[in-house]
Amino acid sequence: MIYKVIHKVRVRRSALLLAASCSIFPHAAWAQANQPRATVDISVGGVFDSNPFLLTNGDSAAAVTIKIEPKVVWEDESSSALIDSSFRLSQYTNQYGSDEAARIGAQASKQLDERTSISARAGFQTSRSSLQDSFFSNSADPFDPGFIPDIPLTDVTVAGRRVRVNTFDASTGIDYALSPADSISFSATTSYSKFSNNAGSDYRTGFGNLQYSRRLSERTSIFASVNAGVADYIGRNVGDATIISPQFGAQYSLSERISLNASAGVSYAAIDDGIGARNNNTYISGRLSLCDRDVRSSFCGSVSRSAEPTALGGISAVTSLAVNYDLKLSLKDRVSVSGRYGRTDRSSDPIFAAVRGKSEVYGIQAVYSRYFSDRVSFDVIPSFTKIYEPSVKRDANYSVMASVRVRLGKLR
Repeated sequence: MIYKVIHKVRVRRSALLLAASCSIFPHAAWAQANQPRATVDISVGGVFDSNPFLLTNGDSAAAVTIKIEPKVVWEDESSSALIDSSFRLSQYTNQYGSDEAARIGAQASKQLDERTSISARAGFQTSRSSLQDSFFSNSADPFDPGFIPDIPLTDVTVAGRRVRVNTFDASTGIDYALSPADSISFSATTSYSKFSNNAGSDYRTGFGNLQYSRRLSERTSIFASVNAGVADYIGRNVGDATIISPQFGAQYSLSERISLNASAGVSYAAIDDGIGARNNNTYISGRLSLCDRDVRSSFCGSVSRSAEPTALGGISAVTSLAVNYDLKLSLKDRVSVSGRYGRTDRSSDPIFAAVRGKSEVYGIQAVYSRYFSDRVSFDVIPSFTKIYEPSVKRDANYSVMASVRVRLGKLR
């Protein structure tokens, strides 16, 4: 009975969340309609992969790839809005045929008054190689002081199969300054993941987060937060969960260049076993990030651990690590190196009691870019990705890509 009430509340909350997201985007876009900045990046290149989809018996293949990435930005003194998207088509030389992937996202923020600001975002992504497409991607400039490397959720259960994954997510939030040193914020998020060919269990989530922050000095601030919500597997009860995660953390600037963010807590999960009972589990959770930024170079590293739903059905402890190093060699040359690691430990969930060990994925990527002008550049991207599972042997993917990128539209 309690779960049914929570489920109804979650559905209503998701509907309100989507309505709020849809209302803020047009408002911000309309306010900035006189000064949009639109660009389109078009990349054409070739790639060679030793195992492009990380299959158990994958073959090497070459492909011709075309990628189109439109972006539109609106800005003024009190608000901003962004629509960012990517569409990719790859034609392989062997049995893999063609492969398509797409992503579109929108976000907006507005300062209502001196104390209050609101924000919203929504996104959709579809891919048959979700790990390869998102593992190294970053949506922010590494030389931006607010940049922290993305830590993608690593659902290894579908990463080694050629399965199309469709993901939708949306969020909205409000920040309010109680005083010059104290602030409070609330955000709500919802997501939906769907897997083709019955390769995974479709699920949706809904969470709310309440956070209080206090600035102790110009360099130091502390915060406390509570994140609570549900994971709901479509068409069944087994694996459904209610998760509550209290966190305590601090933000500290070691210098003008170096910043440190840390948080720690626990996640309490009540998981439906499918026979009318709820199993309670406790997971250690938290996040740590360290960034050092200069005019010519940028280094950021982050690690996180949390309780997350997976395509298998049920809650798993997911640990992720991301490292980024970027260096401007000259006005025309730039190089970056990214490392990623993810581990999914399913044995702590009663649903996976028979599962032993852990599933891991790790990889490294380097990008060299040569800018011939503000609009034309040449990229070379070697990478390595490997999945490890105790019961399945998968070959790693060694990849080399070269492409020419042209930017159309307004640059500044």
